[in-house]
This record gives sequence, C-alpha cells and structure tokens, in this order.
Amino acid sequence: MEDFITFLATNHGVFTRGQARTFGLTDRQVDWRCHTGDYVRVAPRTFRLATAPATWESEARAAALSARGLLGRLGALAVWGVDGHPRTGDLVVVVDHSRRPRTAMATV
Repeated sequence: MEDFITFLATNHGVFTRGQARTFGLTDRQVDWRCHTGDYVRVAPRTFRLATAPATWESEARAAALSARGLLGRLGALAVWGVDGHPRTGDLVVVVDHSRRPRTAMATV
C-alpha cells in the first residue's frame, strides 16, 4: 500500500481501476472506498483520492486516463510548461482512431 500512496502523491491523486489492481487493490475495495468517501469517481474507470485537491492537473490526468489517450493541443503545452499556455480551458484528449471514441467536451 505504501507504493500506491507514493504513486498517488506523484500523480495528483488520480488513478484508474487497472492501476489500483497493479498495487493489489480489488475492484470491490475501490468501490468500497468510493462508498465511504475515501475515493471520488471523476470519470469512467478513473478516481481521485478524496483528500487530493481537484486541480487543473488532476482533471487533465483524469480526462486522459478515462479516454485511454493523451492530453493534446494547448493542454499538453501547458503540462510541459511552454510559456504563454495557461492551465485553463477546454481539454483535448487524443486517442487512437481505431477505438472509435465518442466526442465529449469538458471545460476546467
């Protein structure tokens, strides 16, 4: 569990069910911790530790993990710290076209 805590600390408290499984948590344990308020569901298959603040970074990470893609366009430039690209606005997540993604928009 210590490794999972370290992982959460370096990933804005955001994780997927699959990532939780790699640290030994079962789906039932994740669901229970959502029920008790320890975790917050932020997107399909994606959660945030309840004590971790909801930040632009955590929302961007959750969007990319949920879509199983990568943050793209201006959001990616902001993550990489390119001058003049604020951490606000629409998030664009790039996914493989063979997955036939649904279009969804989120503004943070």
